[in-house]
Amino acid sequence: MNDFLDNYEEQEEEEITPNVFSECIQDLYKGGDFDYEDLIDEEIDSKEEIELYNQSLSYEDNFEDGKKVKFLLLPLFKNQKDNDLNFTPILNAGGTIIMNRKQLAGTYSEHFHYIIVDYDSIFGLRLLSFQRYTNFFACDERVLFETLLIKFKRFDYKAFFLSIPTIYKELGIKETRANTIIKRFIELNILTKEVRTSYTNNSPSQVSFYFINANKVIELLPTIYYEFHLDNIQKDIETYLMPALK
Repeated sequence: MNDFLDNYEEQEEEEITPNVFSECIQDLYKGGDFDYEDLIDEEIDSKEEIELYNQSLSYEDNFEDGKKVKFLLLPLFKNQKDNDLNFTPILNAGGTIIMNRKQLAGTYSEHFHYIIVDYDSIFGLRLLSFQRYTNFFACDERVLFETLLIKFKRFDYKAFFLSIPTIYKELGIKETRANTIIKRFIELNILTKEVRTSYTNNSPSQVSFYFINANKVIELLPTIYYEFHLDNIQKDIETYLMPALK
């Protein structure tokens, strides 16, 4: 990473400074226009330090300091031999990248002539990703498995609550089947369940909390996914669950 930054700083081309970029981002989300062309022609001398987004923390923890904008710094390599070093966790389904082609062309030897758009984002199923599973998990088990991993990370790798009605509402998995899948995950030791008593207006109710055994998930990956896809999947899931691994 240091070599990448050193090489970047050696470029002689004019740069758009972070403060102007962050202002454009904020203006865009307020409904304004994202006009790079005017910015490129301006002479900008001021510099400011930018705050990097810490991917080992939750979203809320990153912005506890009151900052409104933080940045991800991701080196991308052209050569195929360096593909394993490319890391783009920000590219989620339905995501869009806006690139300043003129500025990039002035900084790098290769021109960028496209904007990356996920045209399949209208679907709730990423078919090619779904086909990486073996038959160890049935279709609805795969869906709930991924949902539990996502909620686990969303709750900062702590025990999280999830009700059967919520599973049905969000995933369409009915009560009997959801309980059967959860029971199997518990038997596989990838999930633990704890029923806690919660009070609403002094009325007690039973709430189910779940916790993911991240190490067991990693152990079962060769069984859950086909060997052809395993290397890349294992790297990604280990990174995704890193704070919870022992």
